[in-house]
Amino acid sequence: MEKEKTKLVFVRVCCVLLAFSLWLYITKTENPNVTYTIRNITVQLKNADALSQKNLCIENTTGYTTDVKVEGKSSDGRVTANEFNLYVDLAEYALKEGSNKLPIKVENSPSSVNILNDSGLWLEISVDRIAEQVVPVKIEVAEGSSEDRFLKDVITDPKEVTVTGPSRKVSQVKYALGHFDVKKSTQTKTAVVTVKPVNALNDEVKDVKLDTNIVNVALGVNTIKSLPVKVITSGNSSTSYKVTKTEVNPSIIKVMGDEKIVNSLQYIETSPVDISDLKDTTTVGNVKLMLPQGVDFLESTTKVDVTVYVDRHYIEKKITDSIEVKNLPSDYTVTMDHNSITYTVSGLDSIMSSLKDSDIKVYVDVSGYSEGSHSAQIKMELPSGVTLVKKDIENVNINIQKKVEG
Repeated sequence: MEKEKTKLVFVRVCCVLLAFSLWLYITKTENPNVTYTIRNITVQLKNADALSQKNLCIENTTGYTTDVKVEGKSSDGRVTANEFNLYVDLAEYALKEGSNKLPIKVENSPSSVNILNDSGLWLEISVDRIAEQVVPVKIEVAEGSSEDRFLKDVITDPKEVTVTGPSRKVSQVKYALGHFDVKKSTQTKTAVVTVKPVNALNDEVKDVKLDTNIVNVALGVNTIKSLPVKVITSGNSSTSYKVTKTEVNPSIIKVMGDEKIVNSLQYIETSPVDISDLKDTTTVGNVKLMLPQGVDFLESTTKVDVTVYVDRHYIEKKITDSIEVKNLPSDYTVTMDHNSITYTVSGLDSIMSSLKDSDIKVYVDVSGYSEGSHSAQIKMELPSGVTLVKKDIENVNINIQKKVEG
């Protein structure tokens, strides 16, 4: 039994060795053909300009490929896609707008293989009518502003360019977009910038042409400054009223402009606010701000609200006056330790400006006092609208004596 197993293993090993030897023999002596497919071989389009005579163009000018099935000797190894030159000659066919299926021709191929499907190579090409439109130039600027710098002007030359190509793609183009990086500066920057056609999402639109892809760009970089607002008034308030203060909202305005001009400014003035005949606190809305030449607003605020606080205009007057004696019997005499008094009164300017010392009565009333020494209160009679602020003495010492007949 054991001998039978050993014999069977020996037979199998001999079969494998025989098969391998036979394969080596055939490979060395027969060299059989092998068939395989080369994928994604580039197909070139020739004479695409011929379509322009019919106002047509290829919608996509690049990205055409095909697969080729080849046969060759196994000993030659496999060929690659780069060893093939395939093309479609557009001048040989009467193309129409829309989809066109054209045969692919082989210009060069490796001599070690035969193309098996050369008669079945076709390329589908989309043809569109030529269109053009004018689009604006758009420049995206990086690092154009900071806390004290602002990019105000972007000037391009030209401002517009013409885009030409397949109508479906031309209609997608919204701008000719360029990029410009600028560091902080107070000077105008100029540069030559390359632009490309883009859609509304800023994605590049391929297979269209710009009449120029080079534009000159000038950037105006301005200085920024926050300035307080100063209220300017006109006219005169009534003599009985006075402006105590003014407030403005907003009180701080951001401006921009040439560095020298902006840095010389300490505040921004309002246009004159008329305070004539104001008798109450009043808010004046939409008061214009006055900017010097070469300076502009950074934000949309160009007007402010001004509140004018008005109060009655009181003034004070200091007077020194003699003290009169009232109701002294004719047969008595009186002496006082003070014959005059200094006092301060106040009132509206319109009243105080015409006030006379004689309009105020200062006296002591001695009615009811007996002969001898007394302390008498100083009394005052003030005109309407006049108020006593203070007086230097309240009482005087008086001495009443009967006249001596003689």
